[in-house]
Amino acid sequence: MKKQITAYRAYLDEELAQAQGSAALRLLEQYELRLADFKHERLIHLLVTLFFAGATLLLLLFTVALAPASLAGDPGLAPHVGIGLVLLLLIFLIVDVFYVSYYFFLENSLQQLYTYRDRLWRAAAS
Repeated sequence: MKKQITAYRAYLDEELAQAQGSAALRLLEQYELRLADFKHERLIHLLVTLFFAGATLLLLLFTVALAPASLAGDPGLAPHVGIGLVLLLLIFLIVDVFYVSYYFFLENSLQQLYTYRDRLWRAAAS
């Protein structure tokens, strides 16, 4: 999706340089459709990011509650449970960092794409 958004912004820059009147209106219609696709992608990734962050918080609670007892030799918990929870928590945290950075890319890209609407309307009016 990063490549698609970047390529689409380059395409809009190129087309806006020469679009006037009805050509700009057709470009505006196409723009609105692509923007809706990008908004949908952003929404899906927001939901996935929030779900994964919630799962990470739950895993953090389990790790804080169970890992110390497991590692201290509690007879009810095997030592590998605590180690496994800590490793799983680290994996979740790393994935969360990537999800959040990708979501920020989507959000910032859409904010930049919103500026094209005004430029397209000005080109259509001329």
